[in-house]
Amino acid sequence: MTDKDKLDCHFCKRSLSVIKKGTSRIITCKSCRSEQWFNPDGSLYSWSFKVGPYELYYSFGNKNFTIRMIGGTGAIVVDIVLPEEPSYMTPESMTEERVKCIVVFS
Repeated sequence: MTDKDKLDCHFCKRSLSVIKKGTSRIITCKSCRSEQWFNPDGSLYSWSFKVGPYELYYSFGNKNFTIRMIGGTGAIVVDIVLPEEPSYMTPESMTEERVKCIVVFS
C-alpha cells in the first residue's frame, strides 16, 4: 500500500483498507461499520451506514441526504438537500429512534 492508499475513517479515524481500486475508492470501516467513497485524490465523496432497518447516506457533491429502508424494495424514506454535512450523525451516535424522529419531522 502506498501513502496515497492510506485513508482514515471519517467517523472513527481508524486506518482503512482499500476494497476497490479504480477512479474512486469504496471502503468499509469494520470498526464503525460505515461505508465511505473517496475520490482519486483521497477526498471524501460520500458516506453511509446502517441503523436498524435504515441506511443513512450523505453525498458531499450535491449535499443530498437520504434515508432508505434496508431490504424489500429499498424504498427511500427521506431524500433532502442539506446546506452542510450532518456531522452529528455518526454510526455510534445514531439510534433507530433518532432515525425515526428524522423521518417523522422531515
